[in-house]
Amino acid sequence: MTDSSQPEQPQRLAKIQAELVDLSAKLNILARDFQQLAAELPQQVGVPGARPAAPGTVPGAPVGAPPAPVPPPVARPSQPPYLAPQPPMAVHGQGQNLYPPPPPPRVAAPGGRAPQPPAPVPARPVRPTRPRRQVSIAEVFAVVGSGITLLGVAFVLLLPNQAVMPDLVRAGIGLGLAVAAVIVALVQHRREPSNIGSQALMATGIASAFLTVLALSSLFHGDDGAPLFPTVPGIVAGGLISLGGVAVARWWRSQWLAVLAVLGSLVLAPYLGGRDALWPMTFMLVMTLATAAFQHKLDWTGLLLARFLPTALYFLVAVSGLGTHVDVQLGLGLSLILALGGLVIATLHQRGAIRMRAVSLMAMVTMAAPLVVAMWSPDRVLAAVVAGAFGLLMVAVGLLPAFFELQLRGTAAPLGALFVVLAVVRFTDGHYLGYLFFTLAAAYFAVAAATKFTPMLFVGGALGLIGVQLWLPVIAYAFAPLPGGDIELTAQSVLGLVATLFGMRALRRRGVKGNGLVYASWLISVVFGSMAVITAGMLIAVRVGAEISQGFQTAHAIVTVGWILASVWLLRRGLLKERDSSAAVAIAIALSASAVVKLFFFDLRTLPDLVRAMAFLAVGLLLLVIGTWYHRQLERARRTSNGPTAAADGAVNEPVPGAPAPTSDVPPTAPAERAAPEPTSAPQP
Repeated sequence: MTDSSQPEQPQRLAKIQAELVDLSAKLNILARDFQQLAAELPQQVGVPGARPAAPGTVPGAPVGAPPAPVPPPVARPSQPPYLAPQPPMAVHGQGQNLYPPPPPPRVAAPGGRAPQPPAPVPARPVRPTRPRRQVSIAEVFAVVGSGITLLGVAFVLLLPNQAVMPDLVRAGIGLGLAVAAVIVALVQHRREPSNIGSQALMATGIASAFLTVLALSSLFHGDDGAPLFPTVPGIVAGGLISLGGVAVARWWRSQWLAVLAVLGSLVLAPYLGGRDALWPMTFMLVMTLATAAFQHKLDWTGLLLARFLPTALYFLVAVSGLGTHVDVQLGLGLSLILALGGLVIATLHQRGAIRMRAVSLMAMVTMAAPLVVAMWSPDRVLAAVVAGAFGLLMVAVGLLPAFFELQLRGTAAPLGALFVVLAVVRFTDGHYLGYLFFTLAAAYFAVAAATKFTPMLFVGGALGLIGVQLWLPVIAYAFAPLPGGDIELTAQSVLGLVATLFGMRALRRRGVKGNGLVYASWLISVVFGSMAVITAGMLIAVRVGAEISQGFQTAHAIVTVGWILASVWLLRRGLLKERDSSAAVAIAIALSASAVVKLFFFDLRTLPDLVRAMAFLAVGLLLLVIGTWYHRQLERARRTSNGPTAAADGAVNEPVPGAPAPTSDVPPTAPAERAAPEPTSAPQP
């Protein structure tokens, strides 16, 4: 043990010596840096109460001493220069490579150029905060003055006694004040575009004009009792005032002025229309769509809200018949135009700011809401055709990525599905809902698989969940032969199975993988398929004139045998060594076990003698065949995985029963010299 440790001691000592010398060199460099820092620091940072040292003196030297020569500044590299690694050297008398002696003091690289420091990492840009707009006292005075002026105009127009001031005089005062305010606002803005007073004056003029039109069309009456200004001309006049105000607001880049101009006419129209909603609906629809020309390339969310919210709310009230009257077919047509206008607004702003896109999509959905109410008109066929056409149009929008952005398509797809569902429900008066939702879910899943469009997948899932909720009462037919079953029950189960298959295919196309998806798809498919067989058996028994219990029992026997046959197919799939082979084998075992449990705990008690005997025979024979066949397939797969010569070698080396053990002339080797057998892996089903 002493001899083996002697060669290692010089190597350790040389290594420790090299590390100590390297540490000493680093400490010398650090001490030199501190000396230079102590000489430079008093000159850069003043000390309170101390005078700066004279040039050429050393800090701490006695006063009056001759100035010492200042050494030239030593240039220090920003980082240690690169030193090439040196090969290990040999120690005399040992013949082993040990660590080299410590390197010399660090100097600059050859060529006299010191290495450059690394480039600084750029800091992350700080998101600039939006400065808050300061409200001046002048703006406050202007806004308050505008509001008080409008109150004065309203008091003049609402004077109770006409003898004090005739109606036309009051209307003239209001109209003259409106014109004067508009003219002064235009002149003031031309001189001082940044003056908020011009916008307040313009708002006062627009609001006074609206109040005057309202008074002439609704409050002031002639000797015959009719309004001084008819309803339709009053609505048209309000629209012209609104368009003029929006045009000025766009010119001045004032959103709140545009909101005031639009809200004035849209609030005035329902009040002037009274119970007859046709003219107010037409006017508000035209105003909502016509003002889109003034909002081109302007992300004014407030103006957009002012454009569609009053119109959509009044349409909902009008088509519902709450205090208003409108022809049913005219209301349906105007509601369709309003819904199409919502699609146009969303299309115009689909590439705007994020907030503008969100508000435009809200406008599309809100403006389609009156059509949902209007489609329940007495004309069932016309309402179903209108709603179905609009729904198909929205579905087509969701499938055209070349013309519409992702957010718009994602909103149009579920909206189209809703209108298609409502159209079918309206046409069938609420019947066949079990067909409807599973059929639409399968269609949306198929489209989602073809286009890989995620909103289509979500819409299909929502429709499928509604279909499952409507289908759940069918499960009661699996436990007892209940009367009242018809073809709709079987069709619901078949369509649920089809929707499940399409849904799993769409999920795989979207990249969803794993055994969980395989387990879920097989579980849902087995449930839907079993219920389809059971309800079909009862339906066939009723149609052929047999008892419903006979069809129920025969169907259950077929279901049990069907589970075993499905297990055979899954076991065959598990032998293919595909990605989901392990899941297939697990499902096959679960199905076989479920078939056996069902056979003993349900079929034994429910089925009659002959059907029970046939079910037991079929299941038992199938299990025997499965056991023999699957064992043979596993052995074949194991021999194939062990190589082409595995079978021949096994036949030669296998001893014959009763024969003596074979002898060999080769002497046995020691246990340490024997080669270890190569591991073999059995194939996993």
